[in-house]
Amino acid sequence: MIFRTGCRMVSADRSFLVAVVCLLHVSSAWKIRSAANLRPQIYATCINSTLYTLPDCRDHPDGYGCDCGAGFHWNTQVCMSTAVDSRLEFSSQTPLRYTVLLGKAFPVLKQFTIAFWIKVPRPAHNGTILSYKHDVTGDLLSMRSGPTLMYKVWNQKVDTGFYFLPNEWHHIVWTWSSQDGESNLYINSRKRKSKVSGEAAEVPQGGEFVLGQASRGNQNDFDERVAFVGDLSHLNIWSFVLAEHEIDTLFSSCDFMHCGDAVSWTEFRRGTRGAMRMRWPSGALRDSCFSEEKIGYSCNKYCSLTIGAQCNEQIVENIRWTRTPALDTISIPCPADVNKRTADANTTAYGTRPCNLTDENEGEWDTANIDSCISESLRRLKYKFNRYLLADYIDEKTLLDLGRKLVNHTLHSSYSNPVDVATVIDMLEMIVNTQAEMIVLKVQQWSDGTVNYAKASQIFITLDETKQFIQIVCDVVDNLLSEKHELGWNATQPPGTEGDNLLKVMETFAHVVSRILQNQITDGNIHGTVGFEDAYLFAIRQKIELSVHAQWVEEFRGATFPSQMDGRQGVQPRYGHIEMPAAIIQSTNESDLPAFIKIAGLRIRGMTIMLPNHDLRATGKKSKENNLNTPIIAMFLHAGHLGLGSNLTAPIVFTLPYLDTFNISNPECVRLEHGTILAGKITDWRWTTEGCELRQDRGNDAVCACASTGIFAVTTDMYNDNWNKGEVRPILMNFASYIGCTMSATLCLTTCLLHIYYKTSSATASLHRNLGMSVVCGQLVFMVGIERYDHTVICEIFAVCLHYFFLANFSWLMNEAFNLYIVITYSSHAHDGHSEAGSMLRYYILGWIIPAVLVGSFVGSQGENYYAKDMCWVSWDNLWLFVGPALGIIAVTIMVLIFTAKEHNENSYTKSEKNNKSIILLMKGLWTQIILIAVAWSFAFISLKMNDRIIKYIFGLFNSLQGMFFVVFYLLLNEEVRNIFKVKKKKKTLSAHGFDDADDRSLDSQPSTHLVEKDRLEALALDPRPRRRRDQAARNKRRQRLKRETSPDEDEQMASDCEMITSV
Repeated sequence: MIFRTGCRMVSADRSFLVAVVCLLHVSSAWKIRSAANLRPQIYATCINSTLYTLPDCRDHPDGYGCDCGAGFHWNTQVCMSTAVDSRLEFSSQTPLRYTVLLGKAFPVLKQFTIAFWIKVPRPAHNGTILSYKHDVTGDLLSMRSGPTLMYKVWNQKVDTGFYFLPNEWHHIVWTWSSQDGESNLYINSRKRKSKVSGEAAEVPQGGEFVLGQASRGNQNDFDERVAFVGDLSHLNIWSFVLAEHEIDTLFSSCDFMHCGDAVSWTEFRRGTRGAMRMRWPSGALRDSCFSEEKIGYSCNKYCSLTIGAQCNEQIVENIRWTRTPALDTISIPCPADVNKRTADANTTAYGTRPCNLTDENEGEWDTANIDSCISESLRRLKYKFNRYLLADYIDEKTLLDLGRKLVNHTLHSSYSNPVDVATVIDMLEMIVNTQAEMIVLKVQQWSDGTVNYAKASQIFITLDETKQFIQIVCDVVDNLLSEKHELGWNATQPPGTEGDNLLKVMETFAHVVSRILQNQITDGNIHGTVGFEDAYLFAIRQKIELSVHAQWVEEFRGATFPSQMDGRQGVQPRYGHIEMPAAIIQSTNESDLPAFIKIAGLRIRGMTIMLPNHDLRATGKKSKENNLNTPIIAMFLHAGHLGLGSNLTAPIVFTLPYLDTFNISNPECVRLEHGTILAGKITDWRWTTEGCELRQDRGNDAVCACASTGIFAVTTDMYNDNWNKGEVRPILMNFASYIGCTMSATLCLTTCLLHIYYKTSSATASLHRNLGMSVVCGQLVFMVGIERYDHTVICEIFAVCLHYFFLANFSWLMNEAFNLYIVITYSSHAHDGHSEAGSMLRYYILGWIIPAVLVGSFVGSQGENYYAKDMCWVSWDNLWLFVGPALGIIAVTIMVLIFTAKEHNENSYTKSEKNNKSIILLMKGLWTQIILIAVAWSFAFISLKMNDRIIKYIFGLFNSLQGMFFVVFYLLLNEEVRNIFKVKKKKKTLSAHGFDDADDRSLDSQPSTHLVEKDRLEALALDPRPRRRRDQAARNKRRQRLKRETSPDEDEQMASDCEMITSV
C-alpha cells in the first residue's frame, strides 16, 4: 500500500513517518495564522475541510513549483479549491432567486461576527442582503443594502448612514453580543457604527438563514420587491466577536484562509435556488494579491522547508549552473573554445561553484571558480594581476606596466572562448578600481636644530601618468571590440551581459578620470589663463572616443560632445553627438555647488552585437522589433557629492545616426540600466525608455531627449529579413527575382530574334521588336545594376539607365496603342498609295527620345538628391520621378485603347472575320502587356522597399508571365509570322517535289496575303510541262478566273483586307 503526502510517496510500513511529515506540512502551512495573533477558531474549520489540501512539490530549474491538482491552486499557504474564491450573483429581482443554508442547522449564537464582501450596481435599491427567521419570528436577523446600509437584531434596527459606491467591492463585518446588546459595523476594516441596546436574548438555532431575500411571509413566499440585486462573496459567521486587529487581517488577507466556525462560505453552495448563478473567481480582491512573484516565493519557501533548500539555475561567468542542493558544490564543463580542435580543448576542464545554506533555510550561490576555463596565457596574466593588484601596496608604475601587458594580450590574441572575454573585462575592472583607490604619500622632513619633524601629505599621480592610464584603458577596450574576437563575444551568455559589464567598467572609468582631473587641478598640474581650458583629457580610437573636461561653476555654459576641442582632435559629430544644457544646475543651491564641474563624454561604435535587445539564441530567430540600431553615446556629470545626474530640470539632447535605414520604423530612445548580482540574485540589464522621448525622426538619424545622464542609444523595428546588426546593407534580389527577370528578358529577346530571322517587314512587327528590346534592356539593367552600390559612378549610371528603360517600356506600349488605332481607322484608305513605313520616325521619337529627355531633365534638376543611398535606384524621396511619368503614359495608352475599341466596333470593314480575329488578338496582347509590366514593376518597387521574400517571389512570377505572354501574342499568334512560316514550309514542300525555281513573287512578295491554294499546289505537282510554261499558264488561268468571279467592289474589299492584314 502506498500513501501520498504533500511531496513524496511513502510505503505502508512507514505510516508513522507519514503522520510526522503531514503534521510538519500542516504546521508550516498554518504557522502564519498564529504569527498574526489570530485565534485558531478563525481558521480551524479550513484545516479540516476537504477544500484545502497540501501540494506536491515539483523541482524546476528556477525553483520549486507547487502542484495542487485539478480544481485546486496554491494560495501562498496551501492548495485551495477554486470554488472557495467564488461569488453569488443576484442579477435582478425577478425571477425568484435566493440561497438558503442547507445541510446543517443554524447554531445557537450568544455572540456572532458576520463578515462578507458585497458589490451593488444600484445603491438606492432597498435589497435584503441576508435574513434569519425562527418559527413565526421573521427577520430576527436582517441586513439591507439601500438606500443606506441597515441591520436588525431582534427588534433593534440600526441605520449606519453608509451609502454604497456603485459597482465597487466593500468588506462588511457585523459583530453582536447578547451580553450587553452591543453591535458594531466595520466597513473596509474601519468601524462605521456602534450601538449598545442592553442585554438581549441569544439567537436561537434551527431557523432559516437566507441570502438575497427577506424572511418568508405568512403565505410561505418571498417578497420580490425587497430582493437583493448585486454580488456576495466570502460570507462567514463566527460564534464570537472578532477583535479589531483580526477584522483588519480579514480585510487585507489574500489567501482566503478564514472559515466561520458557525457557518462557512462554502456551506452555501448547495442551497442556491431559482435563477441563481455562482461565478469564480470572485474578483473581490485586488489583482496584486496573488502576484506571480509572491506565489513563487511562498511555494519555494514551503518546499524548501519540506524537502530541502536548493540553489536555482543561473547563468554566471558564461556557464549555466544547474539547480543544486544546498551545501553541495557543482562542477560544470567549461565552454568550448571553437578555435581549439585538438583533444586537449577546454571541453575537459570544469568550473566549480558551491551552494550555501542561509539562516532562512534558502540556497544561495557562492563565487564561481572558473580559472581552469581560461586560456593558459591569459590565466597566467590574471594570476599576476591578482598578485600585484590585491596586495597591500602597489605603485603607479607597476599598475601601468600591468595595463600594458593586458593591451598587448588583447592586441595579439584572438578570443573565441567567452570566458576569456569576461576575464579581460574583469582585469580591466581591476585596473580601473585600483587606480581609483590609489593614494600616494609624500613625506617632508625638517628640523629646528634640536627636534626632527616629518609630515606626510597626499599627492596625486602626475599628468603624464594620467594620460598613460587613459590610453591604456582605451586601447584595451578598442582591441576587445575588434572583429577578431567576435566568436568569443557571440558565445557569451546570457547575451549582452558581458557588454553591460564592459560599459559598467567604462562608466566607472569616466568617474575615475573626472576625479583625477580634479586632483590635477588641485595639485596645480593644470592651469589656464582664463578658466580651466587646459583641464581637458581625451582619447580617440577606432571603436571608442572619450573626452573629459572641467568648467568653473560660475561660468558653466553647458557641455557638448564632441565639442570644438574634440573636433580639433579628429572626433567627428556625424557618428552622433550629445548636449547638456547649462540650465541643469540652476535649481541647485549655489552654496552646495563645488568650485568646478567635470563632464565626461563617451562614444562607442561596433557594440550593437554585444548588447542585443533580445535573446536571439532563445528564440532561434531574429526579432523584428526594438533592435539596437545606432552607435552608443554617453555623458556623465560630476559635481562633488551632489547627485545631479537624474531628474534634470532641462533634458540632455542627443542625436544618433541609424546604422540601417532600410525598412525601419518605430524608433525609440533608450537608456541603459545595468544588471546587478546581489546575494546570489541576478537583476538583468535592459534598455529602458523611462525618462526618454523621441523629439524627431529625420530618416537617417533620430533626435532624443532624456531627463538623466547615462548611456544612450536608439532602437527601431527592423521589418527586413536580411537585417543584420551593424552597417550591413539589405539584399535587394534573391533567386526568384533573378529567375523572373531572366525569363522575361530571354523570352522577349527570343521573340525579337525570330522576327528578324523571318524578316517581318510591317510597322506593327517593328513596334513589337522595339517593345521587346526595351523590356530586355530594362530587365538586364535591373538584374546587373541594382546592387552595384559599392562603386558610386557605376551605380549612378545604372540608376539612370534603369529609369530610362523603365519609361521606354511604357512609351513603346503607348506606341503600340497609337499604331493599332491608326491601322483600324485608316486601313480602308491604305490602297490609295500611302505607306506606313514613313510613320516609324514618330514612334522612335516617342519610344526612345522622349524618355531620354525626361530622365536627363530629372537628373539635371535633382543633382545628388536624385540617387538613392543604399541601392542603384532613384531616391525614395523622388519616387514621383518614376511613378508620375509612367502613370501619365499609362493613362494615355488606356485612353487610346478605349477609342480604338470604339472605332473597331463602328467601322464597316470589321465585318471581315479574319481581320476581326487579328485585331482582337492584338488588343488582347497589348492589354496583357500593359497589366503585366505595370504589376511587375510595382512589385519591384515593393520588393526593394519591404525586402520581403514573398514579395520577391511575386515579382519573379509576374516577370515570368510577362515574358510568356509576349511570346504567345507577338510570336506564336502573330499573323505575319505565321504566314511567313507557312510560305517557307510551302517552298520547302515544292523543293521536295523538284520545283527549285518557284516564283518568289507569288510566295514571298506579300507575306501577309493569302497563301497558295491547295488545288494549285496539286496542279503544280502533277503537271509534266516545263516549269516556265507551266507557271505562266497557271498564272494566266488564275487571272482569268479572278476577273470572271470578282466584281469591282469585291476587288476593292479584297485589297483593303490584304493591306489591313499586312499592316496589322
